[in-house]
Amino acid sequence: MRKTVLLSICITLMFLFGCNREKEEGPKINVSFRNEVKEADIWIIEDTEANRKTTVWGKAHIAKLPENQETEVSIKASEDGNYLFRMIDKDHMFYASETICLKDHYSLRIYKEDLSFCLEICDEQGNVTETQDLFAGRL
Repeated sequence: MRKTVLLSICITLMFLFGCNREKEEGPKINVSFRNEVKEADIWIIEDTEANRKTTVWGKAHIAKLPENQETEVSIKASEDGNYLFRMIDKDHMFYASETICLKDHYSLRIYKEDLSFCLEICDEQGNVTETQDLFAGRL
């Protein structure tokens, strides 16, 4: 009986504290993303030393986005506007950017050019602010 009560209390606490995760994260920005490569999971994470050193970024911000599809996503606003882009496609190819600067209503597009993979970033008016050659390697 004590184990059942203890288990019930633990589950209740996990539910109570786990449900407010979005609220605890703070302000967000909205960005759109266009995938012109292959179906993939995408992470857009804050550019921190910890995020640069890890290969585990939590749940993908965009899961299984098909090739030639576009979507919008809300991400946690970073204080300095700097982020890292990470993507793993359905064939286990890994793509990574250097620091990218994003603001609310910016758009990103990943595409292939010759033998390179590129990430294009546009401002809210559609003007290209940056283009990066991405690191790409098979996992």
